[in-house]
This record gives sequence, structure tokens and C-alpha cells, in this order.
Amino acid sequence: MKRRSFLHLAAGAPLLAQKSKQPAKTEWIAWIGTYTGPKSKGIYAYRWLPGERKFPSLGLSVETPNPSFLAAHPNQQFLYAVNELNTLPGMTPTSAFPKLWEAVGVPWPQAIERLLQIALARHRAERVHTH
Repeated sequence: MKRRSFLHLAAGAPLLAQKSKQPAKTEWIAWIGTYTGPKSKGIYAYRWLPGERKFPSLGLSVETPNPSFLAAHPNQQFLYAVNELNTLPGMTPTSAFPKLWEAVGVPWPQAIERLLQIALARHRAERVHTH
């Protein structure tokens, strides 16, 4: 079992162990959030038929980027999703941008610090001019 699959299973186990306040149902809808890419587009729905031990796919329910955490509203009418978004693509230590800084002698942590200083100085300057 892959680590991510184990973590998803472990995270969902307490929900399965809770005693339901509703009468037993013969089927459920399960929502699965995926990291998006060429083969996955967001939130998929599956019909869970516990009595038949079946889990047929209902297909893509919502196209949304990287919905890594899902929660159903207690009334079961709403599904909430938290999306993981990288607002700074290419800003990881293994990306080309940090490698360019390192090539000119500036380690990545120092480059990040300098970029933050520039952004804060620009923000302060804009606040002075707008107030």
C-alpha cells in the first residue's frame, strides 16, 4: 500500500467507525479528491454499495485543481474542498529559477529572503503613495 493511500485510509477510518444517527442506508456517494494532471481533473464521485461490495464510478463530478481535502456538510447537501495551489510555480529548490540564483553565487534561502525584502519594500512604498 502506498503511503498516500494509507494516509487517506487512516484519515477516513474514524468516520467509518462513528455510529450514524441516521438509519442504515443501502448505498452512499463517496467523493474522492485528486491531484490534477493529465489523467485526473478534480473531484470524482463513486457509488458505494456496501451490501453488494461494489464501488462503481459515477465519473468526474467537479473539475477543480488539486482538491486534497474534502468535507461534507452535516446536512449532506454541500461538499467543501480545499485546493492545494502553487501560486509561485517554479519556486521550489529543484526548479530552474533557484538554480539560476545558485549559479551566480546566491544560495536559494538567501534568494528567497531577498525577494521577500523587495516585495515588502514595494508594498510599503505603495502604501505611502495611496494613503
